[in-house]
Amino acid sequence: MSDTDVARLYDANAEDEWSRLDARRTEFAVTCRALDEHLPRPPAKILDVGSGPGRYAIRLAQRGYAVSLLDLSQQCLDLAAKKAALGGVRLDAMACGTATDLGMFPAEYFDAVLLLGPLYHLKSVERRRQAVLEAMRVARTGGLLISAYLTRYSVVRYAAKVRPAQLSQAPAFIESILATGVGNAGDGFLNSCYCSDPTEIRPFMDGLGVDTVELIGCEGVVAEVEERLNDLSESDFARWADLNYRLGRRAELLAASAHILHIGRRATASAAGP
Repeated sequence: MSDTDVARLYDANAEDEWSRLDARRTEFAVTCRALDEHLPRPPAKILDVGSGPGRYAIRLAQRGYAVSLLDLSQQCLDLAAKKAALGGVRLDAMACGTATDLGMFPAEYFDAVLLLGPLYHLKSVERRRQAVLEAMRVARTGGLLISAYLTRYSVVRYAAKVRPAQLSQAPAFIESILATGVGNAGDGFLNSCYCSDPTEIRPFMDGLGVDTVELIGCEGVVAEVEERLNDLSESDFARWADLNYRLGRRAELLAASAHILHIGRRATASAAGP
């Protein structure tokens, strides 16, 4: 899929993308805990690249951060503006564009850059590299880059849960995901994705001059078995989220998650080089 195809996919599903994190409550909670722990204090300047309809951006703005958004989908950005207004917060800037070209933003301007979706919608390693380098270019020296990766084993786990016949009906797709991280799934979401092997994430980021602070598995031990957790009270759910956030740091559990967060830091100016 091209950027245009991905934009169309999200344009058609902006409301679903907003509500997705209600069903994926653990992913949202663990990511928020990571942001709360690692981001500098407000009013730090944050760029949310691949913001979607702004679930994280609006939450950060409500906490006093100066947040700018960029996304391929104009419909998602329009929904983010609407949700921000309903939430009584102001977003600093909104731009429709690609993660591989942040030319509308000045160099070394942001205290932190979020890439919580783009890296698994860029199927070539060259484009993933460019997205990281662009994020580092607009981050100040010492600034944070918090990025998300979709894991290839989660595709197999989801198939076992939702469509177990897929292994028999489309074995080449499953084997392609496991071997290369990509597979032809027609016009659906997975056709737009690159799914990472958890062991490749740190070397990839380190090789681009991004100092790894830590890796955190979002869903971890509750991946694909969290439905009943979604019905818990806030206090009871918070206990599960806290447990998962703690266990998510264990290297042996990273492959259990659907999403892995990489917390990195731009150490030197050369990190944003060509």
